[in-house]
Amino acid sequence: MKILDIKKYGPVYRFTDANLYWTLYYLSKNKTIGRRSLALHVGIGEGSMRNILNILKEWHFVETFNRGIRISQDGALFLSTIPLEVVDLKLSGYPELQNQAQCSVVVLQASSKIQDGLRQRDVCIRSGANGGITIVMKNDCLLIPPDHLLAQDNPEFVETISSSSKMNDGDVLIISFAEELHSAANGAIMAALDLI
Repeated sequence: MKILDIKKYGPVYRFTDANLYWTLYYLSKNKTIGRRSLALHVGIGEGSMRNILNILKEWHFVETFNRGIRISQDGALFLSTIPLEVVDLKLSGYPELQNQAQCSVVVLQASSKIQDGLRQRDVCIRSGANGGITIVMKNDCLLIPPDHLLAQDNPEFVETISSSSKMNDGDVLIISFAEELHSAANGAIMAALDLI
């Protein structure tokens, strides 16, 4: 899924669809926030954030005030139409996740598009993360593609995912990890948008 038509806006912008999504997502979790603080949380420069906010204002997805920026009803509605959910998981069952910031995203009903999870891992890495793990829900079981049953080697991991993510059959969980949260988020969201 592409959020931003690069042809319309030109190649000069130095941000991704994930930065745009993360901006809307972060605004949806806060009442009002300043541009500088928002840029820090999204992990981009203030100039890029200014460009993102100009685009979102043009689309009527944000409202600006003297106190800062907030998401509009149209922005919240648009965000709700994208079939992905950011979930708060703190996973430590794999050595790769130790001392790493993590971002986990559930992509709704996308398991038919997953082959072995390598494409999602590669998208995470190309987007600035250190790596990514893809997990699918099939027949009420969590699997690492193509068919490794996750409960066999880490039942605590499965319990954490099951209780925190509310996944249904056909859903995909992408866990991206990096030194900084915004890099992990960029990886997870780009991998998720690649599936939509």
